[in-house]
Amino acid sequence: MLQQKFFDAHLLDQSLALTESLDRFHSYINSQRLDEAKSEITKVAEQHPRTFVFKNMHWVETLRGCEEGQVYAARKLVDCDGSLENQYLLANTLNKSGAEREALDTYHLIIDQSSAPSWLLFSCFKNMGNIYLKMKDLDAAEEYFNKAYTIYNTDLNLLLSYGYLYLQNGNLNSSREKFTEVLHKDPSNIEAYVGISIVHATVGEFELACANLNQALEQEPEHKLAMYLHYQWSQQTAEFKAIEHIDAFLQLRPQDEEALTLKVGWYIKTQNYRKAYETLPSLKQNYKGNSRYISQLETYIRELM
Repeated sequence: MLQQKFFDAHLLDQSLALTESLDRFHSYINSQRLDEAKSEITKVAEQHPRTFVFKNMHWVETLRGCEEGQVYAARKLVDCDGSLENQYLLANTLNKSGAEREALDTYHLIIDQSSAPSWLLFSCFKNMGNIYLKMKDLDAAEEYFNKAYTIYNTDLNLLLSYGYLYLQNGNLNSSREKFTEVLHKDPSNIEAYVGISIVHATVGEFELACANLNQALEQEPEHKLAMYLHYQWSQQTAEFKAIEHIDAFLQLRPQDEEALTLKVGWYIKTQNYRKAYETLPSLKQNYKGNSRYISQLETYIRELM
């Protein structure tokens, strides 16, 4: 006669320990104690190397901003479960961490599988195109953008990528058309404003370039590239809004070294040496480079005053 076995005490103990560890992990996450959360989930993974554990590990490493930890967790996740979804997470993580070649290899593994759905193929093709664009392999970038375009031709991020592709190969008219197309569909698209401003600046239309950057910075004062480009190009025009954008950025990030450096530089260029000198203590406090530069800058401003 078969005996019914309702539970295994050993497995029940394991399950209880796992639940308690995961409860501690989420408690650490909720209280922003991320290093302790990472330590806890690492202990869990040693005892219970399961898919959901490594997903949690990847999550906490993302919150911590640790790219090496994200790659490790994504690799372990694929080792546990090599699904297309997990391979895609690994490819994106590798791409983000700067391992572009390995990311391309992983994307290739995905697109070579007949079971890959169209949305996943589209995302892989688009991401591969952007990697090749970053590598300056413009022919390969266009090849993969075109593959993505045949699947889904209205994606705004793909249109932006085309804009930057054409910008790099010197096809300014096509680049302008793509950025304009994005803005017609999404008038609040920051990256399209930045892209079309670069097109204008390339042909010496600095006032139009700054006008587009004004649009971007009104919507996103923290966009550092837009702020920096506006600072550079406004010196070619009669516009004096650069300091307004720098101040708006510093209200959100008061300790940003680069923005403080731009602020001091702007006051020097506009001969407002007193303001430049008053800004120096904030720059000195947050400057991470050679302190000798700050000393020389302070001496220079005093002489100008």
